Amino acid sequence: MHSDPTDRCDAGSAPSAGVEPEPAKAARATAGRRQANAVIAPPAWAKDLRLLFDKVVEEPLPACFIELLSRLDADG
Repeated sequence: MHSDPTDRCDAGSAPSAGVEPEPAKAARATAGRRQANAVIAPPAWAKDLRLLFDKVVEEPLPACFIELLSRLDADG
């Protein structure tokens, strides 16, 4: 009687090369979900950058920009 090698189940055999065991796949997937849901603190400089940006946005437009916009509106 000749047995098919795919029918064998050797309990002590190592997994095939390139095949990841199911528990390892599950652990890696869980770690990836935890990392995706992690809250990351902003860098220390982010607060100062936000303050600078807010100041620039609040500045009035220079008169030459207002004049240029008026001319562009008149031409368009």
